Amino acid sequence: MVAYALLRAGTLRSRADCDTDDCLQHAYMLVAGLNRSLDPCDDFGAFVCSAWFTTSLYSFSKQQDRWFNWIRSSGQLLGAERVRRAVRETALAKAISLFHLCLKINVTTSRDSVKVLREFMVAMRIATPEGAPEAEAHPLDVLIDFAVNWQMPFWFDVCLLKAGSVTGVLIRPGFYDVFWEEAVEKFIARPDSRATDVGEKPPTGGSGSFFMDSAILAKLRKVAHDMPRFQPEAIRISEIGSITPNVRVEQWLQFLNKHLAPTFSVTAEDQILLTDRALLVTVNEFFQRYDKKDILAHIARLVNRTFSNIIKTTADMYIYDEYYSLSPLANASYACEIQVEDTYKLPIALKHITAKQLNHHRDNIDSLIGGVRSATISLLNASRWMSAESKAMAIKRVQETTVHLWPREDLTNTGELKKLHEKLPSGGKIYFDALLQVRKTMRGALGTPGNADLMWMPHGGRHPYFTYNPFNKSFSLAVGAIMPPLFYISATKSINYGGLGSLFAALVMDSLNVSSVEPNAAGWTVTRRDVGRPPCHASVSGSYSYVAAVEVVHKAYKDSLSRDGQSEDVRVYSLGDLTGEQVFFMSLCSSTCQLSNDLKTSEACNRALRNFEPFAAAFKCPKGSAMNTDAKCSFFV
Repeated sequence: MVAYALLRAGTLRSRADCDTDDCLQHAYMLVAGLNRSLDPCDDFGAFVCSAWFTTSLYSFSKQQDRWFNWIRSSGQLLGAERVRRAVRETALAKAISLFHLCLKINVTTSRDSVKVLREFMVAMRIATPEGAPEAEAHPLDVLIDFAVNWQMPFWFDVCLLKAGSVTGVLIRPGFYDVFWEEAVEKFIARPDSRATDVGEKPPTGGSGSFFMDSAILAKLRKVAHDMPRFQPEAIRISEIGSITPNVRVEQWLQFLNKHLAPTFSVTAEDQILLTDRALLVTVNEFFQRYDKKDILAHIARLVNRTFSNIIKTTADMYIYDEYYSLSPLANASYACEIQVEDTYKLPIALKHITAKQLNHHRDNIDSLIGGVRSATISLLNASRWMSAESKAMAIKRVQETTVHLWPREDLTNTGELKKLHEKLPSGGKIYFDALLQVRKTMRGALGTPGNADLMWMPHGGRHPYFTYNPFNKSFSLAVGAIMPPLFYISATKSINYGGLGSLFAALVMDSLNVSSVEPNAAGWTVTRRDVGRPPCHASVSGSYSYVAAVEVVHKAYKDSLSRDGQSEDVRVYSLGDLTGEQVFFMSLCSSTCQLSNDLKTSEACNRALRNFEPFAAAFKCPKGSAMNTDAKCSFFV
């Protein structure tokens, strides 16, 4: 707070520079992460990121920081509304009630919830009641059950789409990152011999479960985070054996119909939709490598970690070292908020929108997003190396893809949301039982438009903030994407285009690298083609879409200034020595900071900016320096 206050040195006065609280907040974040001992022309990623102070000891990227901040602010919002005791919205009131019940867990209520949890695990066939013979379930059956019926997508999530008479079962990554982080980085990395879970002995450092959980979760995490640059696939269930030879077609049909009934039913001619086949290939590898019994035990451990807050009455379920207090789990409301938001995503997102008054600035946000799309189309038209056919295909995709950000107005205006949430039970005395009853009721609404909206809406505390779905041609943005540090109501264009604009531009460019998917009466047809690569793309292998994104967002930024009659952006008061152009590039790079091998930098940012002449000009990097190489690779030129 002292450092923040120093940014407002002297008496406030009217000036051309931006001195709003939003500008000062962002300036403080940039200054806090800046390492001025480094030359920005040598390693710009390290210059911007190497002093970045992570929100927890276990944060490995700025996105994990954003998840943690969302969870913290959501908990504060729910707590503040409960204190006011004047909540009129039924959905939000029920979310607050469930959140408060979770926070009230103590020695007495914990016993009741643990009893319900034990019964739940027996019913899910991942634990055996005492004295009963062991009955082995198929892991795929159990995983589909968790994803469809209980909103717990541990290995993968399951969503339903329709194309003509064909049902598409979209299997996508579960994105349980906060829980995977807890298991992999906290429990697995340094297990505590004192921790005891329902139905298992205290784990030890070299146990088989240690290595199994580590291998499975790390591989799933890698597949999930690498996916945006890979290719979609639509395959008939009758042919799914080509991807999962360890699971028969009959088993897929049996398990899907079992858990989708009575709302949906599938036949061998319906399709499995994949954002990338690597996910199911990985799942099949697990089925081949591990015994069913061991996989079921692994799933049981995931359930225990997910609901560790009800097993132990204190937040420090696993105390690993003296730095544990810096972990998000040290906050008692952390797990509670995530679990409650899994069901009440929409009302919590709406509360964030209201609290930040984002609805009053929707035109500005939509203008920024629209500006990025317009800049993409303009650059595609001007490209000298792309064929006319490739240009037309890419432009058509950008134009046809819808943006899902704001909650559907007719969902709230027609009372559909209210009717849906009125059915959800409240007033329970045992937290885990109350949570299960709410999720069971929500499952009963499967197939309704309201349920679909709730299920597709990103969870601000664990889902990616920017995703592309080729099967319904949509960009999905989480509400967290239009909040600090990516977007501010009263900040400069350089800050907002460098944050929100740059990450959305990267999403748009990733979508152009995906095969064409067209729905028709017979289902979805995937055509293997993309816009191609510039002649120099080999020099930026793995980052070419981010190279293109920088060109797009910079043009969108400059076009926005031009529309307002400005040749350059205003400066930020406390960053008076930096131009708007420099703040733009710093904000762009800051949003992608990562911690890897004990180094804080952004290699994707470096690869893109060293190929971008306006960056070198902004920071006056000498020709031949690391960030102003002689040979550059431009995507569009």
